[in-house]
Amino acid sequence: MEIFIRMAAAQDSARLIRLLTDLQGESDTFTVVHDLNDLAVAEQAERLSDLVTATDQVIFVAADLAGHLYGLTTAFVTSTDPTIAEVGLAVRADYQGYGIGQALIAELLTWADEFSTLRQLRLDVQLQHTVAKHIYEKAGFVVIGKQTQAITPAGDGVMVQTMQRLIARKGT
Repeated sequence: MEIFIRMAAAQDSARLIRLLTDLQGESDTFTVVHDLNDLAVAEQAERLSDLVTATDQVIFVAADLAGHLYGLTTAFVTSTDPTIAEVGLAVRADYQGYGIGQALIAELLTWADEFSTLRQLRLDVQLQHTVAKHIYEKAGFVVIGKQTQAITPAGDGVMVQTMQRLIARKGT
């Protein structure tokens, strides 16, 4: 089976909602801002259509030729600074360890460096997730600030570090 990394499209809306629901069920660290039970497929399709031309937010998916989704990475502005986006990354548990996460991050960085209006990407990584931290470090993210405690969706307190990567614009 071949898996490709591509920008999420409107026709992915139902499968993307299903992927997000599955990922939330598989992980106590993966969170979605919206209540997935309230997210309509048509509404999601409209949002995905808008992302195609956005320069400050994006969703990439790992998909096969049949359109099945195996993971995703996102970048969304969440602060008052419209040039800083928060990165999210998740891969279905059964498909971790095959380089999908690295491929998703690589595609996200290409988009950020070549098409976005962002100047910085940020994320929080749990200290116990050494594989995820390694993926981010390999992609040029560096730790900023001190370790802090965060509460997971399961209500557990975990130590996290904030990492960032500056955008490397071509020709600058």
